[in-house]
Amino acid sequence: MNQRHRLLPLTGIAAAALWTTGLVLFRSARSDDPTTADEILAHYQANGDTIVLAVLAALLGSVFFLVFLSCLYTRLRESQGPRGQLAPTVLAAGTAVAIGQFAVYSTDFDAALDSAKYPLSSTTAEVYFYSGDLWFVGAAAMAGLMLICTGAIALGTRALPRWFGWVSLVLAVPLLLPPLAPDFMFYGFPAWIAVASVLLGGRERTSVSDHSGMPKRATVAP
Repeated sequence: MNQRHRLLPLTGIAAAALWTTGLVLFRSARSDDPTTADEILAHYQANGDTIVLAVLAALLGSVFFLVFLSCLYTRLRESQGPRGQLAPTVLAAGTAVAIGQFAVYSTDFDAALDSAKYPLSSTTAEVYFYSGDLWFVGAAAMAGLMLICTGAIALGTRALPRWFGWVSLVLAVPLLLPPLAPDFMFYGFPAWIAVASVLLGGRERTSVSDHSGMPKRATVAP
């Protein structure tokens, strides 16, 4: 594996760091815990700069995540073979996660900018405030699907270590359960991405597939 192929998967670490930074900034902006429509409007007017920074961090995180996702897809696709169906599902679900992670903050971004430029009603501000929750539920579910498929491929082909396959399957469960999803999406999923990045960057695949799509043992690079 050449140097470029070792470094590209590490973009997942950058994605995890940027998403976590965006979360920290976003939560600091919401530390005033607004509840009424008037309080929400005041929240956007007072924390606009912090919200914009949080959204920019989330956007950059999504860009790096897509690069990491392409590396993960390549490894899984090579291991599963051309007839494998789980690897394309990982790619599709991961793309949805990248879009959802940015969209979660996008409504707050619009509200922060609008409140600084135009008169914004408290009712409109309240709609902006809660709209991101819908994107979050979808992003968490797609992250769960991504982990299930990755775990299944890791266990079936050893494209990644078997222990990582089991960890992926276990972590996927709370991501699919809305009451448990927030903490696992905010902290568990970025940690999973960081670990996967290290594994992809430092380990040759240990299984390949023939044209029938059935996995077979391959030689591990020294």
